[in-house]
Amino acid sequence: MSCIAGCLSLGGSRPRAPEVRRMLASMHARAPHGRSQVDLGALSMGMNWLRTGADARESLPATQLGESVWIVADARVDDRADLVSRLRRAGRSADANTPHAELLLHAYMAWGRAFAAQLLGDFSFAIWDGRTRELLLGRDPFGVRRLYWHANGERLLFASEPDTVAYADGQRLAPSKSAMANFLLVGSLVQARDSMFEEVSCVAPAHVLVVSADGGRNECPYWELRSLEEKPRVSDGEALEEFKRRFEQAVRDRLPGGATMSELTGGMDSTAIAAVAAPALADRGHALYAQHTRVRRAGDDEEARLTQLVADHLSIPLSVSALDDWPMWHGAWAPEARRRVPTANPFTACDQWGVEEACAKGARVILSGHFGDTLYLPDQTHCAELARRGRWLRLSAELWRHWRHSGSLRGLGLRTLWPGHQGPGATVSPDMPDWLTAEWREEFSLDERWGNWWDGLVAAHSRVTQLRCQAVLRDLERADFGPWPAETRFPFLDLRLVDWAERLPNRWLSNKRIARVAMNARLPQAVLSRPKAVVPGDPVREMVTVGAFPEHALDLTCSDAGLDRIAFIRARDAYRAGVGAEATWMSWFIMAPIGLGVWMHHQRGIRNERNQD
Repeated sequence: MSCIAGCLSLGGSRPRAPEVRRMLASMHARAPHGRSQVDLGALSMGMNWLRTGADARESLPATQLGESVWIVADARVDDRADLVSRLRRAGRSADANTPHAELLLHAYMAWGRAFAAQLLGDFSFAIWDGRTRELLLGRDPFGVRRLYWHANGERLLFASEPDTVAYADGQRLAPSKSAMANFLLVGSLVQARDSMFEEVSCVAPAHVLVVSADGGRNECPYWELRSLEEKPRVSDGEALEEFKRRFEQAVRDRLPGGATMSELTGGMDSTAIAAVAAPALADRGHALYAQHTRVRRAGDDEEARLTQLVADHLSIPLSVSALDDWPMWHGAWAPEARRRVPTANPFTACDQWGVEEACAKGARVILSGHFGDTLYLPDQTHCAELARRGRWLRLSAELWRHWRHSGSLRGLGLRTLWPGHQGPGATVSPDMPDWLTAEWREEFSLDERWGNWWDGLVAAHSRVTQLRCQAVLRDLERADFGPWPAETRFPFLDLRLVDWAERLPNRWLSNKRIARVAMNARLPQAVLSRPKAVVPGDPVREMVTVGAFPEHALDLTCSDAGLDRIAFIRARDAYRAGVGAEATWMSWFIMAPIGLGVWMHHQRGIRNERNQD
């Protein structure tokens, strides 16, 4: 991803252009292909850009329209032709060759603050309007591109990286104890505006933060994902053809003008993406490569066989790595393993192998099938809603069609019609981990947070509720490769595709039937007929049992966070002995204190570097 940064003076203080240069320099490794900075009186801002291919529209220095409106952006715009057409009707001079960031600025000039609602794609931006002396900071609807900010009374600082903001302008903002508590509880951040630092906030997805030069701030939502009150009647032919069209668009719009890497498994999601991307890239004279991570201990020979079958079928060179070959937390302490947020994944070295492999082949974009399961979720409330409205004929007809197409009525939420049923996804949360100190449990209301987190996951039982759940969307941060010049793109988060999936009847979504039919002539039959499968057992637990455990990471977590070391070691030893829940989530909870310790180790290194500067 490209990176942006800036400093806005508040109440008459001067911005510090040298500090913005240092902020940009700190993000150079992620975006090493160019740098631009402008000083505009009250504001100094700039960007580093990452070239993902030969398309010059992707990289653009700080840009202005007129005399007083400027933008820096990390942006990739989808459905450009339609946007250009609408902009031209609005009197703007955009065309097919207009760079992505400049399209955003044309949209702002045409539609004002609400312009982001007119956009499709992944973006974060900073727009300075000298006419109103306002700074606008915004992000795309799902928060694929990130942007952080901090106001200290004299200045407002913003950047694509949280630690860039935390350590800018001579500051040494401390890690947020509240965020650390959340991470120790559930292994991730859970709120839209959280960062891992005190007083550093994340611009919320689908929001624009408007900051005036006198320090006033106003955060404006521009879009919200909503479920349809009643699904429209869509013929089978229209459902399939429109899905094909939108899926093709979602993949093609995310292809760079150069070599591309695809994460590949033997399932439907990543293989469908590869089936569209491979010929599209070949037509442009570029290559698609694929990488697959297997787990030998889990006995996933069938997964590996199907992955190779797809790669051979599509003539894609495939690289394979075995998770078992990477010791837990191998290389995690090295500077090149730094991440924006801590991770409970003990195999970051395997992730790093993947991005190194991509960069070595000249690929700067990695296509991910993540969120495919979310897109194809059947609506488990639809049947209950028809029954509530007394639409018995339509309910009967839909149940019959669903049975005729799938041979089953599973996944439709029919149990919610039974008296006393708690609703789709209802479950009982497990006991909260007991290795957090009593002081932290009380100070940060951790018991309440634990209950709220599980309640939120239980409620996220549909496509809309999952994509509105910030605990789910913050999972995007797991695609952070550290300071490497590459970015991940997610076709299943395309708004056009999400909108169409919301209109589809459940018979097309169940078991991903619409994807299987759409890919019928493109993928091997063995993949198309394979039911949804998960890795058997819990490979992480197996590796925890036999692998080395870096206890020295606990020193940092125990000293700076509310971890009871004795209780944690006791829980870890019981876990390694096979006691306790078999659910995979338990493995990640056990790993969270180590992941936090690794992140804090890197923060100490960054602080030392800044002190030397």
